[in-house]
Amino acid sequence: MLVHLIDLIKDRSELNRELITKQIKAYITFVIVIALIVIILWQPQDVSFARGYNFSVQRFFKLSYGVLDEAMTEVIYISASVLIISLIWFWQNRLLSLYLLSTLAVLSLFSIKYYNSWHQGVIFLVWAFVIWVSFENGNHKRLDKLSSVTKMLAIASVLLVLGFQIFWAASASISDFHGTYSGGEGLAEYIKANKLEDKKIYATSFWSTTVLPYFDKNIFANRNNGEKPAFWFWRLNNRTTENIEAILKDRPDLIIIGRPGNLRGLQGYEFIDIFEGNLYWKNRIKEQNHFALFRKKEVMNDE
Repeated sequence: MLVHLIDLIKDRSELNRELITKQIKAYITFVIVIALIVIILWQPQDVSFARGYNFSVQRFFKLSYGVLDEAMTEVIYISASVLIISLIWFWQNRLLSLYLLSTLAVLSLFSIKYYNSWHQGVIFLVWAFVIWVSFENGNHKRLDKLSSVTKMLAIASVLLVLGFQIFWAASASISDFHGTYSGGEGLAEYIKANKLEDKKIYATSFWSTTVLPYFDKNIFANRNNGEKPAFWFWRLNNRTTENIEAILKDRPDLIIIGRPGNLRGLQGYEFIDIFEGNLYWKNRIKEQNHFALFRKKEVMNDE
């Protein structure tokens, strides 16, 4: 929008009053929408996730280096070559400012606030959008004599990047089809099969929330005191007992540990099983969000 505004100001003498009025109305609407989004997303004081802001220049450059590579090919010399060719091609097509301003704005947001791997797609889509516009823009090229060469290089770059992207998409899809994204369903089936939903159940971490959609009520006694609502509160006081020592002191019938690592034993409890959950990313597993289930020995003996 900023780039469009700059172009609008430069070309205002060539535009009629009606078109300028429509553009102004569109910008006013855009600003209002952005203001409403900011109000919606403005964090409360007691939020527990992605707190604060980071204005470190060093962080910005380090993060940008990684994100630009990961959004393209994850092979640094290939990604760098693609970006250099793209920058030259964008410059020739008078689209360099559109790409740079859009990309820098997104990278700044990542650096200042929060970033995770799946946000790479935004950077890729910005690049893909400007590439698309560049092939629609047949006029006003710089160094027109070289445009055929840079166009071939740009097309080759696009095909190369798409090759990586298609491979990653296929790999992640196959892994998702054959693997288990969340252990929530398997754990819920175990609880139902053994008629344990009315027992005193404690669960740790927000990942355990994936168990709850399979029940008609909040079955976790340490999550909002077992009452509604059953979602995870992203705030400092989130109505959940997470401390293992405090949980063991309360002696619940079942304990669900999210992301247990190598934990396989709790005093007074029988280890039942690991319910696997994997976040498949590109051609690998990015996160293992497993659940470890522990059952109180007295409950085991009663049966």
